[in-house]
Amino acid sequence: MKICVLLECNLSHLRGTFMAIHNRMKYYMKDSSLEVSLYNFRHYYDTLSNLVKGNKPIEKKNDFYYEGIHYHCLYYKRSYIDYICRSISNYQTTIEVGRIKQYSNLFRDYNLIFAHSLYTGLLAADIKNKYDIPYVMMWHGSSIHTAPFKNKTIYKLTSKVLTESNHNFFVSKELMDTAEMIASNSISKSVSLNGVDTEEFYRYKDDRISSVSKKLLVDRSLFNIAFIGNYLPIKNVQYLPKLFNSIYMDYKDTFFHIIGTGPFKEDFANINLPVRFWGNQRPSDMPDIYNCMDLIVQPSFNEGLPMTCLESLACGTSYIGSRVGGIADVAGVDNTIPVTPSFEEDFAKKCKAMISQKNILATHLNNKYEIKRIVNTELKVIKRLSN
Repeated sequence: MKICVLLECNLSHLRGTFMAIHNRMKYYMKDSSLEVSLYNFRHYYDTLSNLVKGNKPIEKKNDFYYEGIHYHCLYYKRSYIDYICRSISNYQTTIEVGRIKQYSNLFRDYNLIFAHSLYTGLLAADIKNKYDIPYVMMWHGSSIHTAPFKNKTIYKLTSKVLTESNHNFFVSKELMDTAEMIASNSISKSVSLNGVDTEEFYRYKDDRISSVSKKLLVDRSLFNIAFIGNYLPIKNVQYLPKLFNSIYMDYKDTFFHIIGTGPFKEDFANINLPVRFWGNQRPSDMPDIYNCMDLIVQPSFNEGLPMTCLESLACGTSYIGSRVGGIADVAGVDNTIPVTPSFEEDFAKKCKAMISQKNILATHLNNKYEIKRIVNTELKVIKRLSN
């Protein structure tokens, strides 16, 4: 049975969505009844757009390997007109959307397409229309809860992909409920949570935590608080300086860490706080980092089911996040804050309450979030549709 998995990630800057997909693929490939191929799509801007934006052309690799898994790489162009439409009128040109369909012929011999983004979903829909090959969608977060409501074209295209898909997986029930409002007709759907590989992410013994902390230069005599993510407005990163400052005013024996890329330093330039900016870290290093931290904070405006939540809890590290997406289901309602007018004040109070408890570990991650269980459920659907 030949299955093709289509995704759209920046492979030089791996984020939570890539890891959510990759973790699944490690177990998909262990199934001897499947022949799995992975294709990653990446847009690139034309020469004029790069000159205007001041960007260097991206390096176009044909292949990418991560933990021994092979990803084929394909590319589609964004022209200067596309750039203007996106930046000025927040409009998505149908020409840009159509460019990814040039690859449909490559996938005519597969039994099923498994797509993980809107654009790859549009490609899957085109493959289904041309070659009668079923496709399954996995919706991870902003492609449902944010993007369709910012752009009329994206809204219509999302509805099309949802409706024509043979089945839609969602990483949280909240995403699934939102998708039902977008879809023009009833859709085949189910929740398939993001999962974590508990053979990699787990709580270390005390002596190993001490050793790893020394290696990473993390002072365990302090209470270490981390934000893990990239500089994205949806992550509410602008609130971090205010949050950290509020905590530090009451608890001087705290130290703050930001693990991710973006202009974080600029936001903290005028605030005297003990903050370490780690930049982007290799996913394979994250279990060590989680185990060195006492608390992970994620004050996002919206989420699906962030890997940060799952990974921190799997490592026994306390976590406080917004009450959005599937976070409360994983971390518990008591460890989440609803996004209300008093959100910032409430979030800071919750963090301070956690600090006052000292070394109280988070609730153990429920085994329903173990990736092995999740994959087995998904494969039942996929095998039924591809036969």
